[in-house]
Amino acid sequence: MTRKVFNPTIRSYPHALDDLLFGHQLCDETIASLEAINESVDIENAEDWQDDEYMAVFCTGGLTHNVLRLSLKIIRRKEPARITLKVIEIYHLDSYFAIDDLIKELQVAADAEMLEINNKLHLA
Repeated sequence: MTRKVFNPTIRSYPHALDDLLFGHQLCDETIASLEAINESVDIENAEDWQDDEYMAVFCTGGLTHNVLRLSLKIIRRKEPARITLKVIEIYHLDSYFAIDDLIKELQVAADAEMLEINNKLHLA
């Protein structure tokens, strides 16, 4: 059985991003990109995407490759690295694209973002 990561009629983005927002507002282009990715990727054999046993199933044919590529590009351009990295993780985009170098770059930036956020939280 396959399912979507999130239902866009209930929520505009995956709940897993909540822990990374820290007051950050996702832009409209990001939300549209998340919905496009969500339509192009199903998860299989799991209750939700956090289940260790789930598999990402990418739609074949049509414009799937272009949709995923453009959506990831928009999210990367519009959002902090930590958000982009989480989207890659949720949808297993690293199994669709050869993006190991991008992931390493995003991880460094995401670690720096989280350090800055933690410092601000401790100062408050």
